[in-house]
Amino acid sequence: MRARLLTPLAVLSLFFSIVAGVRRPDTTPLPDWYHTPDITLTADEWTRFTSTLGTSMLENPAWYLFHSGYLLREFSRQQERLATLLAVTTKDRQWGRFRMEYFRIIAPLTTEWYPLDAKEVVDGGDPVPCTVFGVDVANGYRENVRYHPGIDVPPGIMDCGGVLDTSAERDNPRSQRDVNPFPRDSISVRNVLRNLFSAREQDDGERVLASQTGFINAWQTTHRTIERMAPFVESVFEYIESIPPDPTRSPDDTPLVDERPRQTRLFRREEIGYQSYYDDKFGGSFLATDELLADPEWLDEAVVAYVGREAGAPDVFVLYGVIVNTVFRGILPLMMDMFADIAVKANEMAGSTYQDIYTSGLEKHPLAMWAVPEGEEFSVPLDVLRVWPEWTEGVYVTEAWPVPEGGLRDAVDRMAVERVLELELHAESPWPWRGSIHRSTEDISGSKVFLP
Repeated sequence: MRARLLTPLAVLSLFFSIVAGVRRPDTTPLPDWYHTPDITLTADEWTRFTSTLGTSMLENPAWYLFHSGYLLREFSRQQERLATLLAVTTKDRQWGRFRMEYFRIIAPLTTEWYPLDAKEVVDGGDPVPCTVFGVDVANGYRENVRYHPGIDVPPGIMDCGGVLDTSAERDNPRSQRDVNPFPRDSISVRNVLRNLFSAREQDDGERVLASQTGFINAWQTTHRTIERMAPFVESVFEYIESIPPDPTRSPDDTPLVDERPRQTRLFRREEIGYQSYYDDKFGGSFLATDELLADPEWLDEAVVAYVGREAGAPDVFVLYGVIVNTVFRGILPLMMDMFADIAVKANEMAGSTYQDIYTSGLEKHPLAMWAVPEGEEFSVPLDVLRVWPEWTEGVYVTEAWPVPEGGLRDAVDRMAVERVLELELHAESPWPWRGSIHRSTEDISGSKVFLP
């Protein structure tokens, strides 16, 4: 049988069918948080941006932003567990109200705090499906809905599939500490940056389209959370102080929640590096429970010890205050500092796409403030971000707060006595309740300044 010849019209039709197939637009569904691009970059410019943040995760602000999600889940879970224990053992419904209010405040950031095998949610049903760019992703966490019934909110921005998704499995430190001890986290961090800036490759990877909107929205969400946390933490302090002291306990065993501002100096991460900055400024608070995080029963044991009046047991009311205070004065400020540093690098990346910051006269280039918040609700001058500010007491500060470092010499001398007594007090204690002060040591030192 003879081959059938194609007519010229059929050949032309076949050609356009093939071309149409090759040029078929990408139909992958975009996440709700994806934003229309407002900048076009070369692939090299995007790669240079992600690389300048740091090749070692311990010196990369985006990694600490990613790591903060792990910290926030841990402390939120502890807060929820302890509030529940206190509500049950004391028959005081206020602890249940604190638990619910904390969830409402933190929910825009994260609602899914519990690993899939956590005892609180082991019978809580299947985890919420997580889809990113049309791909199903395993979700390692889920919300414990029975602890806050009646509150129906979507997952937060740090939950699986969110614009600041920090739910990826946490990497364990590897041996190559001088290079990058968290190689798997490097992939997670790249994904975090891609999502925050809605970065998508075009033209076979030669160009990258990006947007500042998702990044700024995540930053603003964190700021709103801090603003809502402030009165909540104050109400927790006030309630703890209103609880009558146990007459059977010595005054020396009745601690106070440390309400004094944590920061009295700048830590200057631009000089000492991110790892030293994290360890020196936040490590004492975050590592206080580090060895016990793997043991989900430690809070139960602490409450049992307190109720049973065991020697050396922590004041569990104060312990709750310490946990929420660590979130408010530790984790959230850490996130704000990292947002600031990423913004500067992103702004420099945008600046590399045009030659002159001014288009004509004093008119700024449209990209001159790219990745910098300028809204009525929350704004930060770019010149402040460029000098490595530190988030303290609701603002970015660029000099020692609340008083210059030189004025702290007398306070440091007075604190020496308190510091020694405090260290001795905690030396034999297995309970992670650091951050509290005692009436006796405060009276001795006369100090109102808390040094990290």
